[in-house]
This record gives sequence, C-alpha cells and structure tokens, in this order.
Amino acid sequence: MVSGLLMELDDHNCQPVAEAIGHRGPHRLQHLLSRAVWDDQQVLDLAAAWAAGHLDDGDAVLIVDETADEKSSAGCAGAARQYSGTAGGVALCQVAVTLTYATGRGHALIGRALYLPGGCAADEEHRELAGVPEQVLFATRPQLAGALLDRAHALGIRAAFVAGDEVYGGRELRRGIRQREMGYVLAVRANHTVTTGSHPRRDRGRSGRPDSRPRLAPDAHRVRDQGHPAL
Repeated sequence: MVSGLLMELDDHNCQPVAEAIGHRGPHRLQHLLSRAVWDDQQVLDLAAAWAAGHLDDGDAVLIVDETADEKSSAGCAGAARQYSGTAGGVALCQVAVTLTYATGRGHALIGRALYLPGGCAADEEHRELAGVPEQVLFATRPQLAGALLDRAHALGIRAAFVAGDEVYGGRELRRGIRQREMGYVLAVRANHTVTTGSHPRRDRGRSGRPDSRPRLAPDAHRVRDQGHPAL
C-alpha cells in the first residue's frame, strides 16, 4: 500500500495502486482500509522509530507544530471554526498537532494528535455523531505536544532541542521539556511579560508598541547550563 502511494500515479485510489504494485484487483487493499483490524498507532510508532534511526546524526531537533484541514461541515471529529495558519485565519477546519524529527540528513513526521476544541469535547451530540471515543477529553495544543514528546521519548527517540512557535512557548511545556533533559527554542507572544531581576516588564519596540518580533522563552538561556552552545 505504502509503495503504491509513493508512486507517481494519476490517481491513488485502490484500483490504480493495486495495479501498480502487481495485484490482480483492488480487493486486498480495500479489505485493509475498510474491514481489517489493525493498530494505526502501533504502525506509526514503528515507522517513527525506523525513521529516527535512519536520520539520527547525533544532533536532532524535534519540531512541534500544527496543520489544518478545511471542512465543509462540522460533522467531522474536532471540526469547528478556529484559527489556522494553514487556512490563513479563522475557518471551519480540523487542527492536528504534529511532531517532526529533523536532522542534517532529512526530516520525518513521527507523531500527530487531533485537537478537539473545548466546545466539541463538551458537545455530546458532536461526540456521538463524529465517533469521538469516551476516553478522549479536551487538551490544549501544548498539552498534546507534550504527550507527543512523551511518546517519542518512550520509543527511545532523543533530540538535543525542541523548537516551536509562540503557541507552544508556555511555561508548562517548557518545564516538561527541561524535565526530559532537552533544550528548547520556543517563541513567545509579543506581549509576553518577562521578569528581569525583581521587576517584571513588557518588551516594547522603538515605536513604543509591543515588539512583534519572535522572542526566546525567558528561561531559554538555561540551555547554556546544559552544555549546549550559546544561542
């Protein structure tokens, strides 16, 4: 199936893929997709460990980010009007938090988690119609990113740093990354209050307005104490 999906074909449904990989018909692939019982998370874990093993050059970076798929209705799990950089603003979409393993040899997506907005998580009708499992509860995007980092760590995947934009620059995730003995380069919002000595202040640009340039998290300097080069 994967070999066929990677081929340059005019279409990638079961019929042309089956023909391309030498099957007599599409029935085996259709069975895999519609009736076979298999653990997609276990497959992803195996693929993640394999990819990290081939790409590891001793100086890996884990990148937390998100992507979105626009939808025509709110019937899909997690579909709601929400902000998406992919959509360029607020749109009806699903958002997935992703984890990418990157080195000088290349990069690979090794984890993903569907973001279930609070309204969807609390809406019993939405949960039933979209087939949301009972054990899936609301979690923020940084919390989902932390869970992806935990899973990668459990698989033996290691990295020197974690990188992400301001969505993931909060204190909770930064603390969790330090506990995993990794450094980080995470942006914070332009209006983030930085404590310097005993007096908190808010960074401002030359115009007097809050500076919109990305900033390192206030305790990012600690990576120097962990033996990493100065940023």
